[in-house]
Amino acid sequence: MASSSFSAQGPQTTFLSSSLAPYEDGMMDSYAVDRHAFDTQLELSDNLCILRGVHPSHTQSLSTGMRAEHGVSTTTNILSWIAQCFVKEEQGEVFASALCVTAGAATLHIAKNSGLPCPVDQEFGAAFMARVSSFVNRRLAGERNNDQQEVDEFVRMSLRHSWVRIKRKLRLIGTKMELPQEAAECQRYISDLIDIWANFISRRFKCEVTAAERSVRILRIANKLHRGGSVDVLKDIVFQVIVGGFRVATDEQAFNIRYKEFTHIIDCAQMLLESDFLKAPLADDEWHTQIGPTNVQCLLRLRRRLERITLYRTGAEYFVRHGMSLFTKVTPSAQRVNVGLQWVGNVPEPGGPPFTLREYFRRGRRHTTMNYVPVKIAASPVHIHPEVALVHHLDALGIHAFRGAIGVSKAPCWACVHYLECLCRAAGLQKQPWHLPETGKKVQPAWRVPKALPGAAVLDMDVVNCAVDYLVKRAREKRAKC
Repeated sequence: MASSSFSAQGPQTTFLSSSLAPYEDGMMDSYAVDRHAFDTQLELSDNLCILRGVHPSHTQSLSTGMRAEHGVSTTTNILSWIAQCFVKEEQGEVFASALCVTAGAATLHIAKNSGLPCPVDQEFGAAFMARVSSFVNRRLAGERNNDQQEVDEFVRMSLRHSWVRIKRKLRLIGTKMELPQEAAECQRYISDLIDIWANFISRRFKCEVTAAERSVRILRIANKLHRGGSVDVLKDIVFQVIVGGFRVATDEQAFNIRYKEFTHIIDCAQMLLESDFLKAPLADDEWHTQIGPTNVQCLLRLRRRLERITLYRTGAEYFVRHGMSLFTKVTPSAQRVNVGLQWVGNVPEPGGPPFTLREYFRRGRRHTTMNYVPVKIAASPVHIHPEVALVHHLDALGIHAFRGAIGVSKAPCWACVHYLECLCRAAGLQKQPWHLPETGKKVQPAWRVPKALPGAAVLDMDVVNCAVDYLVKRAREKRAKC
């Protein structure tokens, strides 16, 4: 059942001991809280809620096409898939999700960057959770349908709801800039980089240029065709992804045809992500030097966009094949789990003015720095980013996310990640009680920080000042290197 209200009343401070009760003594010691540092803040408000600590999750391997980021749990990746499924607009929409599980019940908490959900969001949320509930309870009852059929249903649902968003992602695959370019131009640019890479690998390993690509799936296709080499197959796959994706995004087709072509693009995109060519930009320093930073950034951007497209299916695959652990590990004897949805409503008012990005030129190059100054909110609406809103929402309700995992539809803003780190330290926790995907290392313009905790004005200013000081220091260090 969806809920759009937000409770500003946090639990009593005695919740801290009860939340740590299930853990062993050694685990409790690692999340010890400095109570002396909070004496003054506790006097300010009876509703002050110290952020709870939960046991950290471990990095696990993911299914094909899903990158296991360092320090990010598989639960976080599944939740990021769920958050992405809710995005329907071309730009501007960002969602965050967390799962809270109790005996016989599981509640998915969803936050949106613009605040309360619209009717379309609520309608899709109800349909999505009905599908999840049906799948979970059928599995708990011992029924096991075809896994691929279950995955297809989730992909079809996402394709219908997020088609406007998916179209933009398909048009942008392979582009050097943020604006769509001609598909043929994009394909030629990537093909030229493949030729440079093939010659580079040939010189390094003394092999044929046409056989430089050695990834399993592409090599298998090359051997089966008995013509050309693996590099030619790699170019053909790039053509199908870029040109095919652009055509699917621009042509009006029946849904079944669109779905078939979309899944074919996902197949090709997964092969590209597994290829040696697109793995090289991740760690090969010699290859970085060979092509220069601009081309490296282009290939990394291509990887990110392919991962975002393939996540619509790989996320569903991982949920269908491994997602039951989200429910059975907490309620192993339950014959039925009530799966619900709760929307995050309004969050505490921002605790300080936003900062803006100011451009300046030095030595002929354009740079940006931060000015922490007030801006006209009426002229430029500012919303708290959903991952931060979700943390405050869970804290105010006195609950913690399952395995501390928070999923996001977009890489978290660097400022938000650092703000949450400051908030964790201010609460006296030695480790962060939540796990976010890797930050995009970008600071969003007009970023605002909310009040740290309900009623804790002193703690709020400490956290805000610490976060802002660090951000400004980082900007100055970057400026000094130029």
